[in-house]
Amino acid sequence: MAYRQILVHLDDTERCEARIHYAAELGALEGAHLIGWAPTGWADMPASVGRAVAGPTYLQLSMDYLIEQARNAARRFDALLAPRTDVTHESRVHHGEAVESLIAAARTVDLVVVGQPAPEDRSTVQRELATQVVLRSGRPVLVVPHIGEFRWTNGPVVAAWDGGREAARAMADALPLLQRASRVHLVSVRPREDADARIALGAVQQWLERHRVQAHVHVEVSSVPAGEALLSRAADWGAQCLVMGGYGHPRWAEFVLGGATRTMLGQMTLPVLMSH
Repeated sequence: MAYRQILVHLDDTERCEARIHYAAELGALEGAHLIGWAPTGWADMPASVGRAVAGPTYLQLSMDYLIEQARNAARRFDALLAPRTDVTHESRVHHGEAVESLIAAARTVDLVVVGQPAPEDRSTVQRELATQVVLRSGRPVLVVPHIGEFRWTNGPVVAAWDGGREAARAMADALPLLQRASRVHLVSVRPREDADARIALGAVQQWLERHRVQAHVHVEVSSVPAGEALLSRAADWGAQCLVMGGYGHPRWAEFVLGGATRTMLGQMTLPVLMSH
């Protein structure tokens, strides 16, 4: 298994450049083709609504602005990667609402790279994009923190395991990363010592060995929430990436995140690969 096609979300935020470079480094190692995806964010509405709001002229000006903004993001992606000869790439501008556009595009690639929403983000789209793509795309999503400098160096990786479907999906989706890591820490966070957890980790460790991954198992007994415990151990081990299941479930029109997933998306200090 390998990542042959990687999708990178493009926007006009300052952190987009760091996201592009991170994806390019991983793409070069994997021999992957990078697609920079720049949705305009334009949501179609009935003509009657447009006339009631401000009239067709205003709507056309708004549309033109959004299209140009997306084109600028695509041009920046192309310019940043133009000097590189170790990775192929292309940019695409898509005329559609950002979240739905990205989810649809994600289903045709091996890995999606998005940014963590910054605390100062006021846009609902920016705040919800990573969550929605993780829970709805059906693809592994690599979320890059909104602050800090990150490079893929084949260093240590932390892989979280709780025995759930999402954790199993994330472990399989992350195999290319785990195979490149200098050290893999396979971690189960429990409120108390748990012999069954050690047995389960042993089975996962054996499966990973079949895929050329030597994992070191840890049952972390912690009274703090699992997400916080994982981030703490990742820092202790100098991990360059964390792998975990993305937990959540639909409730009416909203997607409700699990506790560890919410903590990770809000407090991450390193890139995190999530699968749902």
